[in-house]
Amino acid sequence: MFSEEGSVSLLNYAKSLIVNPSYKSDIIHKLAEKKNSEQKFEVYYNNIYNFCRKFVKKDSKKDLIHRFNSMISFIKSGNILENCYEFVPKNTRVSSNIKGLHNYIGRDADMVLIKSIVLSADSAVLDKKDIKLVEFALRKNIPVYLISSVFNIDAYNMYSPFCCFSKNLFDGVISENGFEKFDDFINNAKKDFSWLFF
Repeated sequence: MFSEEGSVSLLNYAKSLIVNPSYKSDIIHKLAEKKNSEQKFEVYYNNIYNFCRKFVKKDSKKDLIHRFNSMISFIKSGNILENCYEFVPKNTRVSSNIKGLHNYIGRDADMVLIKSIVLSADSAVLDKKDIKLVEFALRKNIPVYLISSVFNIDAYNMYSPFCCFSKNLFDGVISENGFEKFDDFINNAKKDFSWLFF
């Protein structure tokens, strides 16, 4: 739903470089070449790229392969869309910007599930075309839940204020970890994936 396939491909490529002695000294350059050739600029993919770069510099080959395999397993097992289906009660009228979840057209939806392209520690960045849906839900006091990945967290870059919404406007986040309140989502990410923040 985000950049899972491309990120797994990048991690597998990084593993292949690790076991090839001729690339060992130039692995970061090779990773950068692959990233640039695929022209992927999403936060998710960039975070996985930065993850590879960070640990290649300091881990042993054995530790790297274990770390990359663990990351691949996490990405493959974290079915965000399935978590959304499990979270939504039966017969709930849902408005969403994800077709597989959107089952209701009208003004009386029970909840809004909205995909967020970037999350920071205190806000969500939404696509411009989705802002009206969120504003409508907030006016009608309809609960709004964000759908995102832990790898969509961007703790460093600034985004247009027009597309940024305070965390306080949302009732929670549905991610690889299921449903969490926004602050819990960020705090658990800091605990499990501290490299996203430091």
